[in-house]
Amino acid sequence: KCNITGSVALADLTEKASGYLEVAPKIPEEVSSRNGKRVVTFLSETYVRDFGSAPGDSGLLGDYKGYSEILVVEDIWRTLQSISEPTLLIEKIHPADMAKSLGIQDQSQRHSWLRVKDVDLMALLWNSDAVIGMQSMSILEAYIMGCCVVSYQPGLIGSDTCTAVRLGYVELLIDHSKLKRWLEKILVRGFK
Repeated sequence: KCNITGSVALADLTEKASGYLEVAPKIPEEVSSRNGKRVVTFLSETYVRDFGSAPGDSGLLGDYKGYSEILVVEDIWRTLQSISEPTLLIEKIHPADMAKSLGIQDQSQRHSWLRVKDVDLMALLWNSDAVIGMQSMSILEAYIMGCCVVSYQPGLIGSDTCTAVRLGYVELLIDHSKLKRWLEKILVRGFK
């Protein structure tokens, strides 16, 4: 006999998000140094390792998906630089990713790109103006927390496996121009 009970982890997250409405989480140090910039969080994954980094490649979990975390974060960075709104891009490194350097990756007068790993993810999401992921479960978590979140998978080969997209909660973007329009809508015009 099978009894459907739902996800304990997602139920806990919903309760935590409700609690944040009364008492907001402590602002992560990485966000507190934003100097008035809007915060965009990218939920990185290990696609180069798992699926390869170019057509014809494969990795531990299968064939190349048409994009990688490296291509996506660089695309986000270029897009943010083309938008007038000053931003802080926080690239939240996947816990299994050991290869990436942490700290400031690039910066200009209006834009900064910071890689972090050991940060309270829920507090980071809560304090972000926009959240971008690929297929991570954290996209669904960001949606449950009420974040402005999107799945960005430029050049997607095959079917999308992002749970939040398949459930219809989060929009899937596969085109750079749509990412730019979405970011402008959230960051410049202030739509949620």
